[in-house]
Amino acid sequence: MQTAERGRVQADARTMLESIARAARVSNIDYAKYTANGVSLAGEAAAALTELDLTDPDANISYSIKIGATDLSCWSDTKSFPCLVVSTSGGAWSPLSPKNSKITNFGVFLFPITDPYVINPVNGSYSSNNAPIITLNLGLQGFALNPAENWTYSVQTTITPRYYKR
Repeated sequence: MQTAERGRVQADARTMLESIARAARVSNIDYAKYTANGVSLAGEAAAALTELDLTDPDANISYSIKIGATDLSCWSDTKSFPCLVVSTSGGAWSPLSPKNSKITNFGVFLFPITDPYVINPVNGSYSSNNAPIITLNLGLQGFALNPAENWTYSVQTTITPRYYKR
């Protein structure tokens, strides 16, 4: 039973991470939204962000992914809270993580810290010559019938969006 639970938690974590990675590959980091919300990306060793904001200009879609702040956007049982939630183009928040899985960590690291597609009007050059990179760290805890078999699994991946507008 414990092996099956571990396998389920691992599969759930990989599925969520791949779902986020697919959206990130066809989108751009929404630097403007971070700035508008007062989120500082400054510092090379900046702390992990707790929300990933993406925009797909070709499809005119935006994505926001974060840990659910209230149980209203997550599944109703305590074994599924907090959950990972997604909002598409400012719509309602929907759970991205499955039932009976609790999110223990969601960290987002962005590089570069400034939008590499914006030209600085003062010097006429781009703010960065680096392609955007998103590193995600996800921790997930599953629940078994026997609490001693509960298990936590962490995954991390780095994504380079394929959208390049220079």
